[in-house]
Amino acid sequence: MHSLSIAVGPTVWRLLFKTPEAAAAVTDTLTAGLAQDIDLISLADDFGQTMVVAHGSFCGLMLEDLDASKLGNLAFNLHQAHMQVDWQSTARADPKLRAAATMQGPAVINPMGPNGRFS
Repeated sequence: MHSLSIAVGPTVWRLLFKTPEAAAAVTDTLTAGLAQDIDLISLADDFGQTMVVAHGSFCGLMLEDLDASKLGNLAFNLHQAHMQVDWQSTARADPKLRAAATMQGPAVINPMGPNGRFS
């Protein structure tokens, strides 16, 4: 599945396509219309959306392979998780942080006890 995000003024419209060829055809239609200085460009996706873009309001576009983008997001989130583990290991080994943790002293004793009632 492919997504074509089109920036029109302050708004982004998204058109969705089942195949990369369909997305590329609409992208080509849009860029050709802009190159020919056509006033209004009509675009439609594979899921019933149709839009008309005025030449002067067009700001930019992004064509995205949603399956590849999903894998990219997974890889990014795994990288962040690895960074978190590395950070925690580094913090545990840091002498200054270990010293600061021991200077805080023991936890405050709760007069209500661990079950929320007087012991």
